[in-house]
Amino acid sequence: MPRTSAKDRDERSVIAVERACDVLVAVCSSTSGPVGIKEISEAMGLSASTAHRLLVAMLKKGLVEQDSQTRK
Repeated sequence: MPRTSAKDRDERSVIAVERACDVLVAVCSSTSGPVGIKEISEAMGLSASTAHRLLVAMLKKGLVEQDSQTRK
């Protein structure tokens, strides 16, 4: 199994950070209230599981909040 280089890992990390920033911008710029994973994943061209993982990480860090009634 080939080992990944430090450069490859760094590039993947940067892509992940860019995706997370794009998701955060999408959440913050919503004018129609809370947005869900489906809306975010479709708008960003991400899989729902990727959007979910990014949002959970941001939720844990206090960068986003989840509406207790809509769960968005």
